[in-house]
Amino acid sequence: MGTELTVQVVTDATRDAVHRVVSGSFGGQPLSGEKKERSRSLARRMDEPELEFGVFDGDRAVGGGRAVDLQFTVAPDSTVRAAGLAGVGVDATMTGRGAMRRLLERHLERAHELGYACSLLTASETSLYGRFGYGPATWSAIHEGPTDRLRVKPFDDPGRIELHQVAADAVEELELVHDRWAARTPGATSRSAPWWEIIAGPEETWIGGGPQFAAVHHDADGTPDGYALYTWEAAGDDDGPVDQRVVVNELIGLDLTAELALFRFVTTVPMVRSLRWRMAPVDPRIRWWLEQQRQLRLVTRTDRLWLRILDLPGFVGALRPGDDAEVVVQLDDPLAGHVPTLDLSGNWRFRAADGAVTVERTDAEAGIRTDVSGLGAVILGGTPVGRMRAARRLHGGARDVRRFETIVEPATAPFSQTRF
Repeated sequence: MGTELTVQVVTDATRDAVHRVVSGSFGGQPLSGEKKERSRSLARRMDEPELEFGVFDGDRAVGGGRAVDLQFTVAPDSTVRAAGLAGVGVDATMTGRGAMRRLLERHLERAHELGYACSLLTASETSLYGRFGYGPATWSAIHEGPTDRLRVKPFDDPGRIELHQVAADAVEELELVHDRWAARTPGATSRSAPWWEIIAGPEETWIGGGPQFAAVHHDADGTPDGYALYTWEAAGDDDGPVDQRVVVNELIGLDLTAELALFRFVTTVPMVRSLRWRMAPVDPRIRWWLEQQRQLRLVTRTDRLWLRILDLPGFVGALRPGDDAEVVVQLDDPLAGHVPTLDLSGNWRFRAADGAVTVERTDAEAGIRTDVSGLGAVILGGTPVGRMRAARRLHGGARDVRRFETIVEPATAPFSQTRF
């Protein structure tokens, strides 16, 4: 029988051992040399040091995870502090011994102690995180289509597009646009300067980067208001004509005109025959401006950000509903009996009034019943309340469902462009 597992903050003395286990759990090899030093430098500037943990079996590192400090947009111009959980891995020989549970519970407990309203992650194993109260809060998609059939209907664009062959040359403009876009987009997260060093950097990583063009749209006053990051892929016979596919990694605009202009640009680049649009909205508004809407084919739809609420009053207080409503919600929390300080079980009265939301515990009878992961899925409208009810993951009468929809569902679906 093995020794008692412990979870400890990572130190300089244990960092290499923990990183080795985590990289191995994703099928990778430990970094070395310049790549290792650059990764360490960026991590020191991005990560919350008190949320980098290792799991140890005696003195042996058997798992680990870290978190980045983020601002998470709950409603336009209304954010909460979020801990972005990343790099979670456990040695395969530890399966069934509780290493992952200990790691996740310690992360959530400490993040709550540090004042984070929620924890976010992008899930590699989607079957795992619901056990800790995470729910899929935002979704993204990959769309494809032949560029000659993705023609945009005529529209007026008083602005212009500036093309940068190297994305790093436009990083200040990219950051400016993203900051403004993220502040007004529910589900979006902030990006720090080191984050942009990766996204616009020369090396392709899970977060982004690698050789990319940057097309920046400027409005009539010359202010950047949108951008597209894209690459080319060759397709066809090397001995004959080579067709090119444009791969769009990010495309955002502060208004519809900027989005349309950028989409029209990337689909009319000379020698390009097809489009692959990654990290796109599931139902982009661009589709409704295409001459042939069906030619923009949705090929993959996937969960993006998973959300676990830690401070329910603090998180809900950032919502900005359009109308007044009130409903009592009964929550079940899988952390009940495991982490008492995080247990959100019980009945909560959600009250929307004058464009703000409050929530408090109550003994009143509940009109809505769900669990904490279900709440994470619907709280920003990423999954409609009605759909969760139809799936029997949320229960309630029609009137209470309508009230809850009024409180939690924004005018547009939440969206995030950021990986971590």
